[in-house]
Amino acid sequence: MQAKVIDTIHGADCISGISDGWSNIRGQGIINFIVTTLQPVFYKSIDTKDDWHTGTYIGEQLKAVVNDLGPDKDIKKLKTMNTQYKRAKEVVKYVKGKQVLSAIYLSKQLEKKKSTTPKLPSNTQWGGVVIMYESLLEGKESLQQMAICQTASIESDVKRIILDDVFWERLTGSFTILKPIVTKIEGDDATLSDVQYLFADLKQQIQMVLPTSLS
Repeated sequence: MQAKVIDTIHGADCISGISDGWSNIRGQGIINFIVTTLQPVFYKSIDTKDDWHTGTYIGEQLKAVVNDLGPDKDIKKLKTMNTQYKRAKEVVKYVKGKQVLSAIYLSKQLEKKKSTTPKLPSNTQWGGVVIMYESLLEGKESLQQMAICQTASIESDVKRIILDDVFWERLTGSFTILKPIVTKIEGDDATLSDVQYLFADLKQQIQMVLPTSLS
């Protein structure tokens, strides 16, 4: 059975790894790893023993799985997606890290009767990337107004990103592609038996938005 799993993975052009941590009936900490090809396959399960399920630990385990499977198949290494993520995170970290900028941004949001603030992704939930993108898109107008505000001192690199139309077009495209994945799969009510049907539905949704996304 494991040989068939490996053959399926090696035959795929692109794969994605999914992990989920839980405790079994004996109270043992377990992390399961699923690899998605055209269909999801169970890759392995590990007993974490006395290791806490921290972002660092889970990240190390995922990295080991990626290295086992072949880093060249990692979907996160798609250049456009990876660059977009780094630029978005740079903007959020910069604004959240500057007290004056945070205050200016919030005041501009309140003027529009909005309360959304830029959000950084968590270390353990992949869906946090979608939350970060959504928070940026909801605050786009306020960010751009802040970038040209004379009282706001912003580094040139960050200002360039905020005022870059291509950045926002690609952010919208990335969000449009990634949100259905998070909405359908990540959550406490998602069940493994539904994965095959969820991915078939996701494939349809992504094919619909892909021609206008990440162009």
